[in-house]
Amino acid sequence: MRSKSGTFAVAAVCVLLLGAAAPADTSPVPLNSHDISAFYPELSRRLSEEGEVYVRFTVGEDGTVSNATVVKSSGAERLDAAALAAVTTWRYKPAVHDGKPVAAVKTVALEFSLTDPDSIYAGSDAQAMACKGKPPATVAQQIAACTAILATAGLGDDDRMATLSHRNAAYRRLAKFPEALADADTAVAAHPEDVRPLLMRGETRFDAGQYDGTIADMTAVLRLSPDMIDALKYRGRALSTTARCADAVHDFDEAIRIAPDVAALHFHRATAYACNNQVDLAIADIAVTIRLDPKMPDGYNSRSAFYNSLHQFDSAAADAETAIKLEPSWPPPYVNLGTAQFGQGHCDLAIATLGEALSRDPANASALLARSQCYEELGKYELALTDSDAVIAAAPQAYEGYAQRAFVRVNLKQYAPAVADADKGLGLNPNSALSLAARGLARHGLGQNTDALADFDKAIALLPNYAPLYLYRAYSRDAVGRYADSVADTTQAIALKLETFAVYNTRCWARAAWGQQLPDALADCNTSLQMEPGRAAVLNSRAFVYFRLGNYAAVLADDTAAIAGNAKEPSSFYIRGLAKLKLGDAAGGNADIAAAQAIDPGIAKEYAGYSVTP
Repeated sequence: MRSKSGTFAVAAVCVLLLGAAAPADTSPVPLNSHDISAFYPELSRRLSEEGEVYVRFTVGEDGTVSNATVVKSSGAERLDAAALAAVTTWRYKPAVHDGKPVAAVKTVALEFSLTDPDSIYAGSDAQAMACKGKPPATVAQQIAACTAILATAGLGDDDRMATLSHRNAAYRRLAKFPEALADADTAVAAHPEDVRPLLMRGETRFDAGQYDGTIADMTAVLRLSPDMIDALKYRGRALSTTARCADAVHDFDEAIRIAPDVAALHFHRATAYACNNQVDLAIADIAVTIRLDPKMPDGYNSRSAFYNSLHQFDSAAADAETAIKLEPSWPPPYVNLGTAQFGQGHCDLAIATLGEALSRDPANASALLARSQCYEELGKYELALTDSDAVIAAAPQAYEGYAQRAFVRVNLKQYAPAVADADKGLGLNPNSALSLAARGLARHGLGQNTDALADFDKAIALLPNYAPLYLYRAYSRDAVGRYADSVADTTQAIALKLETFAVYNTRCWARAAWGQQLPDALADCNTSLQMEPGRAAVLNSRAFVYFRLGNYAAVLADDTAAIAGNAKEPSSFYIRGLAKLKLGDAAGGNADIAAAQAIDPGIAKEYAGYSVTP
């Protein structure tokens, strides 16, 4: 028998000598990866949709794909659409006829499988089907079947790798990551230059939270196959998760250059943009995601979260409601809807919505955190404390739970425990502006205003556009007599759209204590009272402004109303007493001053600091 190499050599000589042999016709030859795993719709994965799609398309003279149509459906509309999207990204060396590039029609089968879309394992008996995870096999039965196949003598290398891949997938479904990684390591050791086991191990490491390992494996894949979309996607996700945001964006840019119409790639790039504080770009990418896959709830849910971060609560609520309609059993959209409702000022409604999330996932830390904030806003501090405790129990390594509990404890005047909680939060995330803010408020409550101001300064440097931080700093600036700076801080908070009764009341009080800009102070208090009619603290502030302006009758009216709302505030009695003295009511004035000193023996000294004395 003649060897194949000998046959080719003789044929080549004949062509050279005769010069008359016709050029061979060839079929299209793939030039880039035909890996379809990146096109697997996220919702299809969640719904366990699998299937095989037959697609017919034309490979043009330039090697591009056009006229793609489904000739045999998978039975799932999402998978059919994903198959069409996948083939349009393929590139070929075109078919050749008579030595010239020509168009050619191809029909291919694309299999979407949750166990291993690219497996070449072709077993057909019951054991093989069980190993591939086909119904009615359970995950445990899948593992047992794969283990039995791996023990088979004479198993070929390709079948062994495919079987390891199936068992790896089953272990990952059970979150048995050491076992899954062992299978991936075995496959990589047997085929170190094959992208498939490297992809398997990289994905497994991602699921196990070993993000640096994922980055290393996917980098190795990309050295072997630079256009491997799944490798770019997973490396980008790992980079984003570890806050290497610009690098993550670069990976998704490259993946989208290769496959511009894959919704999942735009979705993950949006996450990377958000990680990089480019929220506007993230929202734009989600818009593309939704255009490409309008039935993908993750897109609407993520955009809802982005809108919440921008305080665009109406838009956030609309997107969350759409996500809920698409997938009513999924908790995250309820969390975003509840957060939006909280931002809209509908705390009772938000608590009910967050309860829907918690009925589906009782340990959902995000829902518990948002509900704790709602309870705090409503003044239900014990309930807020209970929820913040639950956040910490559900996610002990998340700084947000400690920061929230610190805020709640500040409201309960548990200042020392609040400082301890904020310190724990900062231990988990030293750049947590919210933990710094909570500690600053607690230190303000302890009278440690120099330290409090240092915390607020750091927090503002980290989040310069977060309006509440300026209000918090204004409290401590008031406490150390920096009234002009306090006015500047509250003015900045208002410029950043924090238009609450508290910020106007704080600016009113600072101007009154300063003794400057009194007409503006009166306007601030009036604005605050329009937002919260009858609020005792604001009436007390306005009474002080009226006292500065010499309108003692107005002082009596406001402080009397303030005392009716809160009879434990010494300044209301003290300023009313001084006003009565100014009006000649010595007995009434002295009685009010005595009542104020009974509540706070240092009240006269405090007001002497404002140059206000009997």
